[in-house]
Amino acid sequence: MAASHRAVLCAWCRYTVDTVTGSAGMEHVDSVFLALGTVCRMFRKPLKQWWIPFFTVSGAHTTVCGATVLCLVATDASQRVVPMAVAFVRSESTAAWTWFLQKAAEAYPILLDEGVVIMSDGCDAINAAVRAELPRARRMFCLKHRLRNIARTFSASGYSDRLCSLFSRAATTHAPQVFDQTLAEIRDTCGAKAIKYVMQCPPNTWSNCHVGLLTGGALTSNDAGT
Repeated sequence: MAASHRAVLCAWCRYTVDTVTGSAGMEHVDSVFLALGTVCRMFRKPLKQWWIPFFTVSGAHTTVCGATVLCLVATDASQRVVPMAVAFVRSESTAAWTWFLQKAAEAYPILLDEGVVIMSDGCDAINAAVRAELPRARRMFCLKHRLRNIARTFSASGYSDRLCSLFSRAATTHAPQVFDQTLAEIRDTCGAKAIKYVMQCPPNTWSNCHVGLLTGGALTSNDAGT
């Protein structure tokens, strides 16, 4: 990239381009990270106090260039998605997610604050990367992804639809009494295997009444992929 083009790019965004050397001795782009400068400034003092410290991350493969896209977004008070950072990498590996979150934390120091919530699916690579780069962050797991996993896991049970409905009720309610009653109903109508599967993740990673107001009631990471 020409020096003049780099200067223009640095004026409006933070970016990182990592390269690798191919077999022919030529350099190839391995990964790219971008964060808009205007959005970076929105999450710094004194403006960061106006944001709910709730962020979602997601990844998706693109057929256009064969890369995998990793993204980080926030949601404002009007439930509008605010894109914070995007990266193009080879795959959703632990190394790629760790690199992405490291760069994201450099662009957005708010991610290192106490009380930050990171929402995503249950991807092991994301879990490992969050533990490594955002050790003070709380984790939440996407409701839609968990419902999909429940439907697939219990597809032959004869009660998968009922279990999904009850789990959705338990996740979305803000009333502890309703939560407890719903778990009891899952245990009574779907059995011990179902309740064990539901509770394999602590309630404070998927239930509104255990997370409180930190997420603004959001229970899905799908917005990050739109």
